Amino acid sequence: METRASVTIDNLEFASTLKAYLSQFGEMTDSDMRQMVELMNVKVYPKNSYLVREGQMANKCYFVLKGIVRQYYNIDGEEKTTNFYMDGEPVSSTFPTDIAPSQFCLICNEDTMVCEANPGDDKKLLATMPQLQTINEKATETENMKVHESLLDFKLLSAEERYLKLLNDKPQLIDRVPLYQLASYLGIKAESLSRIRKRISRNGMKNAK
Repeated sequence: METRASVTIDNLEFASTLKAYLSQFGEMTDSDMRQMVELMNVKVYPKNSYLVREGQMANKCYFVLKGIVRQYYNIDGEEKTTNFYMDGEPVSSTFPTDIAPSQFCLICNEDTMVCEANPGDDKKLLATMPQLQTINEKATETENMKVHESLLDFKLLSAEERYLKLLNDKPQLIDRVPLYQLASYLGIKAESLSRIRKRISRNGMKNAK
């Protein structure tokens, strides 16, 4: 579904957002970015639009230019949120080589603009810009490490520690996502998250005195 949405972007901002991410893994010149902008597909999805539904083939990859994409699994009729992908981040849970139906859903939490690519697009980009192969490999390795770190957090950190880490890593997420979705992402109930936030707030006021 690609209907009206309030998010917009111009080519300069598009190139700047993408370059900020890719430059972590290799050199990208302004000329490279202009070339990429011309070759890539940019789409806008209104809030509550699905990029992937459970049971569909997840045969595209996405990069979020603006907005938030939420990943969740449907477990016994309950949505279990497992990730949020925000402005300037790749959606690392989709891979064009996947051949099995998706076990998860990807939904836009707000009006969202993404770069969208399929295997054919990737081949075209790599043929035109072979340096992207190394950058893509490094980026994939980094995103896989993030997933591994997230799994370790659930094993080693308390719910409060995970929330404090989220505040540090993605503070802007707190005001843009409903409490119950944040709680699901942290693996706790909304009531427990409310208590954690109140306790942190009280401790903060005590420390300020």
